[in-house]
Amino acid sequence: MKDLIHEVHRRSLWQVLGIYLAVSWVVIQVVETLTESAGLPDWVPPFALVLLLIGLPIVMATAFVQEGVGSGTAGDTSTQTDRVASGAGDGAASASEARPSAGDAGPVGQDPHPVEPASAPSPFNLAAGTGSLDRPSTRPPRLARLFTWRNAIVGGILAFAGLGVLVTSYWFMWATGVGPVGNLVAQGVIEENDPIILAEFDNGTADPLMGELVTSTLRVDLVESPVITLIEPLAVQDVLTRMGRDPSEPVNAEVAREIAVREGLGAIIEGEVRSAGTEYVLSATVRATEDGRSLAAFRVVAEDDGSVVEAIDALSQDIRERAGESLRSIRAGAPLENVTTSSLEALRKFTEAEQLTEQGDDRAAMSLLEDAVELDPEFAMAYRRIAVIYSNNRLDPERMIDAATRAYQLSSRLSDRERYLAEAFYHDQVTGDREASIQAYRAVLRSHPDDQSALNNLANEYIGVDDEAAIELYRRANNGPGESNTSNQNLVRVLLKVRRIDEAREAQARYETRYPDDMAAPAYRYWVHFFGGDFDAADSVAADLARDPNATARWQTSAHRRLAATDMFHGRVRDASDHLDDAIRAAAEQGPTAEFFQVISQAALYTYLDMEPARSIRMIDDAEDLFEEVPPVARPYLILSAWASLANDPDRAEALLEEWEATIPVDYQTDDDRAIRLIAEGLLAWRRGDAASGLELVDQGRQDLGCVNCWQFERAMVIEDVGTPDDAIAGWEQRADGVDVFFMANAMEWPATYERLCHLHAQHGEATAAAQYCSRFVDLWADADPELQPRVRAAQQRLDTVTEG
Repeated sequence: MKDLIHEVHRRSLWQVLGIYLAVSWVVIQVVETLTESAGLPDWVPPFALVLLLIGLPIVMATAFVQEGVGSGTAGDTSTQTDRVASGAGDGAASASEARPSAGDAGPVGQDPHPVEPASAPSPFNLAAGTGSLDRPSTRPPRLARLFTWRNAIVGGILAFAGLGVLVTSYWFMWATGVGPVGNLVAQGVIEENDPIILAEFDNGTADPLMGELVTSTLRVDLVESPVITLIEPLAVQDVLTRMGRDPSEPVNAEVAREIAVREGLGAIIEGEVRSAGTEYVLSATVRATEDGRSLAAFRVVAEDDGSVVEAIDALSQDIRERAGESLRSIRAGAPLENVTTSSLEALRKFTEAEQLTEQGDDRAAMSLLEDAVELDPEFAMAYRRIAVIYSNNRLDPERMIDAATRAYQLSSRLSDRERYLAEAFYHDQVTGDREASIQAYRAVLRSHPDDQSALNNLANEYIGVDDEAAIELYRRANNGPGESNTSNQNLVRVLLKVRRIDEAREAQARYETRYPDDMAAPAYRYWVHFFGGDFDAADSVAADLARDPNATARWQTSAHRRLAATDMFHGRVRDASDHLDDAIRAAAEQGPTAEFFQVISQAALYTYLDMEPARSIRMIDDAEDLFEEVPPVARPYLILSAWASLANDPDRAEALLEEWEATIPVDYQTDDDRAIRLIAEGLLAWRRGDAASGLELVDQGRQDLGCVNCWQFERAMVIEDVGTPDDAIAGWEQRADGVDVFFMANAMEWPATYERLCHLHAQHGEATAAAQYCSRFVDLWADADPELQPRVRAAQQRLDTVTEG
């Protein structure tokens, strides 16, 4: 600093001016280079220029003052001060060295060695302070003290340091989203490269093409933005089609906002161009989608027609730099479902219904879907979702068929994806054409490989036919955008079905981590414990769900059914019946169809587990008594006919088959229904004494169903009467090794299956196999009801016999 001051002082006034201007030019060049390369804000170079302009008169004043002082009697204040102060220091040191130490001091107040100054005091001897009565003041003039090179240089350094602090603060605020300069990404308004829709600029000029010119040119500029990604025109046209609009119509601000809401975009860019004399005023606004709040506003002026493109470039630069400011609390809305409807409100309700379905609240979802189809009677995908909920909950099959059919009838006005989904569900649930359903889902996945519905439902089609293919599809969904709570549930289900318990346990843990609020999670956790052999843990899960005050009626019903399943498995028929009664009461809140389904479960309990024909027939009577409370298509004539045959009441079985034919219209008779009718007819033929024909019909029905694990229990009973002992054993072992897709059936059928294999292997002289199944049955029914204990004792006797033998 001292050397710099000395060097500057040697220069003349004009030399100082030249040096300052040269240095200023270098500073401006450096600042502009940094602005371009490092992306400093555009206001930095003008700000630096202002600082340099402010500094110019200060530097010139300093040069003028210091040049005048140096040529007068006062001399050079800076050098004189430094020199005299140094000399004073030397003199003081010499005097100090001449004085004796304190021990050598003479009389007090007398200096034994007075020292005379080497020369007269300097006029600027700062040791003299401000002067005294006997000495004049030695302080330099006020201007000389203010306009020093030290002050000028330090001031310039501090000014540019302040500019650096200001730029650093700006960048910090911009990068972290703090304050009015925070960028769109940092503030959380959108994720980087999230799409934004650009609306057509409103044209308020005499030139009819000006609005289109500004919009298209701005689009070209914004495409280069690393933050803002404009939604493609083709995508806009696709959304317009789903909105029921002409895809070629201009997208004004209102339409752009509806598109943004549908697609879940965080913001839109809208604007206008107006003429003011020969000038054109271009203004743009980045606006939040959800509440329409202005996030950032921009305005540029073009002097004439020839300056419009330049003004658009400036507008684009401003938008890209700011990237749309907003409060941190503003967030992009979740995208609405990508489905066709002319009503935005109907789409909102549909989307909310989908979210409720994910949480397991189908009842609330159904209410919203009914509102949606009332708002838009041609809302095909809402009808499809209604049908799905009815199907999943086994509610009102007639309404399910009507809704699925309505969606199918409206499919011609849908996008390809939606049309295929509607067709697939229609064929799956109404016509029963599984192959047509599979082909439709595959068509969806060709164009939308991560489609949630197609992945999950195609996997469903493969369950029981190709379980490994189903597992692969569920995993594909869960590891990508196609994940849903349903695909997680179904993966657990199919892994349990193929007895991969450890993998099912891992899948269940992941499912509950991903969907912690899903009421269905405990229901699937129950089955993981059940198939894993931890029945106490299974019961604990079901009991907790039954006591949960937040559980809907559906999941209360589910909890009681699972508690019943554990009791069924262990031969506690009365306890199981009590739990099913609780399930019936909970199901009553969902409507008569749900209640009826639980009564049917009661009938199944006594048909399969108790194996007392008279008791089973009474339960079938109770089920028939409720027929009038449910629509005809919801009445399980075919299932009850099969159970009547199992209970050895062929007349009742035949009457139920005839009633089904007379009551259910042909249009409502699905392929699956016709397959089950073959099975019921086969069981009837068996009870009529024609076991061979009965077995053929049962096998044909199972083949038509495409489910290798379905109706195995019934088939094994028929084989006992028509085949060899080896055939009978093979039939029952197939049931013992297989897992029915309806898990409740396993709880009811497995104990009776073990009991039959215990008897057949013992009768056939196969001690090891007999001991295995007899022991398994005895262990399961150790605490069975008293009326079932004779069967337990019989199995124990066989076990003792084969063991002793």
